[in-house]
Amino acid sequence: MSKRRRLRRGTAADSNDDDVDLTEDEPEPSIHATECTICCEKCVTSGEHRLASLACGHLFGQSCIERWVKQSKTCPVCSQAVKRNDVRVLFTDSVSVVDNSRQEEFNQKYLAEKAARSAIEMEVAKLKLQHAALQLEYDKHKNRVMELLEENSMLKSMALPPPPPSSSQSAARPATWAYAKFASIVCSDSRVCAISLRGDLLGVGTKLGPDSHGLLQVSLLDIQHRASIPLHRLAIRDVAVSADSKYVATTAMDGKLHITSTMAQRSILHFDMPGRHGWSCCWDASNAHQIWVGHQNGTLSRFDMRKPGAEVADSLTHHFKQPVHAVRSLVLEPMHTPVVVAATFSGVSIWAAAESAQSLVHHMHMDIKHCCAMANNPQTPSQLVVSTRTTTTTTATSTSSSYSTTTTSPAQHFVVSLRHNPDDGLVETEADGVLQGHVTPSAITRAAIWSSGGGDVVVGSGDVGAHELKLWDVATSSVVRHIDAPQPIVDVQHGWAGPTMGVLATLANDELVLYRTTQA
Repeated sequence: MSKRRRLRRGTAADSNDDDVDLTEDEPEPSIHATECTICCEKCVTSGEHRLASLACGHLFGQSCIERWVKQSKTCPVCSQAVKRNDVRVLFTDSVSVVDNSRQEEFNQKYLAEKAARSAIEMEVAKLKLQHAALQLEYDKHKNRVMELLEENSMLKSMALPPPPPSSSQSAARPATWAYAKFASIVCSDSRVCAISLRGDLLGVGTKLGPDSHGLLQVSLLDIQHRASIPLHRLAIRDVAVSADSKYVATTAMDGKLHITSTMAQRSILHFDMPGRHGWSCCWDASNAHQIWVGHQNGTLSRFDMRKPGAEVADSLTHHFKQPVHAVRSLVLEPMHTPVVVAATFSGVSIWAAAESAQSLVHHMHMDIKHCCAMANNPQTPSQLVVSTRTTTTTTATSTSSSYSTTTTSPAQHFVVSLRHNPDDGLVETEADGVLQGHVTPSAITRAAIWSSGGGDVVVGSGDVGAHELKLWDVATSSVVRHIDAPQPIVDVQHGWAGPTMGVLATLANDELVLYRTTQA
């Protein structure tokens, strides 16, 4: 069959010769009449065998399907149950449909490929982010390795041979080390500092700006490598470096405890302590994930880094309801007994774990008037130095006169060692020495205790009266070194970066001075 277009000119009365035949043949697909599925004959547009359908959609001749329905009541193609009323006559001579099965197949494949591509693109984007993060981590570790190699070379070049043994020198004076100044760093409103156990890192609590206090992190192997990290709103009360030098804990008067990563150089975790300002902090000696904090109301809290949103893991109460200005955690041998020591202005309290339980039990309290600081020996943690400050007391001699007596109590350092008594399971103290002869300012100042290269125990603290730093030998209770200190010293710290590489840090309000060991 073809379509024809005819252009007609003239009126209707004109002859057919005037017609212009513009017939244009257009190829069309051949259309065949629909066959009846029952008799396989072609369906017609009129008569008994005209085109009809069932409700299921299959096509038949009308007469054939009516006879079939009378007998079987089912569709001859799909066997679906039908009734006579389901027969519908279609007013067309044939039914033709476009075969789009391949198109649907391709559409499904296209959609599947599109979804797979989107998933792969997202995976690629995720992998790119991971790659960038790993590349950053790689660069950081690479730079750290280069720094360590450089520091190792520097240490090898700076290493000093051990002093030759001399019995006459040992008998004449203590075998200790002298210190030479090698660096000075400007600070602001600084009160406390801490040196890592490895002697490679120093942290200073300092003011960074208006209403901003934070941590000044200094590498003791390369003092040019330093970072200022804002943390608190108010002044920092204490700084503690973890045993592996990975983290630094700081507590301040703003009621927060911050945990700072030394690698990332930022705070990675903080604990809120509402209504309980932190005065002191230290890392738990028996659990590297826990930190002890001393509060202004005489209580101590233990926080766990693995439980940032949880309550305190443990809580202790000091003998006096006074600010806990110093706290230390240590382990006593040979029973590996966990011990916590806390100091207030009236003395020191000691808690220890019982053998049958992990909870800490109060063992003893030592009354020490005007106690202002406490520290322990990094090489022998069970050895403590408890410091008192210079105090002046005025007493009236008569109620009827203006005469009065002024009494001055000198500042002292009490060096004691803790040990575990296996008989009764209690913690005992043993006096190692009493050091005096210095004057302290009215503000809280801290001393340091450490073991020298020769094995002697040394205590260092500032003397505001003589404008110097004094180093005592505990064995003889005598001063073995005098180091000039024009400004009042508020904190002293010491660390060993190697067998003969000692670092001494003295902190004033606006200056940190570093000294390095030399042979005496």
